[in-house]
Amino acid sequence: MPRTALALIAILALTHPLSAQTAHADAAARAAQAAVPAAPRPAASPTRARAGQGGAALLARPGADTLGWIEPFGPLEVLGASGGWTHVRVDGWVWTGSLATDADSAGVLTKLSAAALMANPDAYRGRVVAWSLQFIALRTAERIRTDFVEGEPFLLTRGPGAEPGFVYVAVPPKLLDAARRLQPLQRIRVLARVRNGRSPLMGAPVLDLIELK
Repeated sequence: MPRTALALIAILALTHPLSAQTAHADAAARAAQAAVPAAPRPAASPTRARAGQGGAALLARPGADTLGWIEPFGPLEVLGASGGWTHVRVDGWVWTGSLATDADSAGVLTKLSAAALMANPDAYRGRVVAWSLQFIALRTAERIRTDFVEGEPFLLTRGPGAEPGFVYVAVPPKLLDAARRLQPLQRIRVLARVRNGRSPLMGAPVLDLIELK
């Protein structure tokens, strides 16, 4: 505390004891407030930036879990800064089938049969299933297959388990390379979301692939 402040408190203590106590408390409060670092200021308006040559890890907050990876020179929007960290926002797209839905709260269905799904397709729309399937072929959807976007890749499979019917599994771009490595009649495990429990055109389930094993 500055000497002038201490001298003022000493004089007040001799003439006005109560005022001296108040002045001392006020001075202590100001000193404590000065010791607290100021909150990081956000940028006056968001600015554009890019990740460096080596890319950048995107964290939930400084020192927390990694949310994703920004490719080298990927575009960013700077919202603010604190110490050695910069608060950024990333504009991008994700595959629709990878998004969570309200149905996810009920958990993954591991014992649902294709027959039960097709018997009540609306009840299972959007639910996630874990099925064992037999891979037959990787195909590309024609315009007539209205359950797909034209040109969308899909797995033609049978199952689940020993069930003989067909199951159509739409493949997102990130899993397309893995799908191309599959061999005919190979048994696969899939985690997938129900797009259509019973396709009016094909009379079989149509799924969105989430994970392929």
